[in-house]
Amino acid sequence: MSKSSFVSRVPYDALMSEMCGDWRRLQGLEFDAAIGMAIVHAVLDGIEPDAGAISRHLGMDKSTIYKPLENLGLNGVFNGMIERDRKDLKSYDRLAWGYYGGYAAGVVGPYRPER
Repeated sequence: MSKSSFVSRVPYDALMSEMCGDWRRLQGLEFDAAIGMAIVHAVLDGIEPDAGAISRHLGMDKSTIYKPLENLGLNGVFNGMIERDRKDLKSYDRLAWGYYGGYAAGVVGPYRPER
């Protein structure tokens, strides 16, 4: 059983569902992308980009958010990118959210781990 089976409703469920469909059934990179979008939205709403704070806010285990959070950080997302893209993210620009999902999955951006 995948870790997504144990994720209950999260604060940004509507965004995740709109962008990824039934995100709880996703696995691997696609699941990481959905979780990454929730992480970015949390930071956009003022939550510190810290594993403990994010996991408490989203109601998810740290193990669930670890990889997407790490990929976002290594891609520089928490070094001003969210502020730079705030207008697009707040207006739910699908392209902007798609890029952030890609950063979280490690398939877009300067840091792309070997899979």
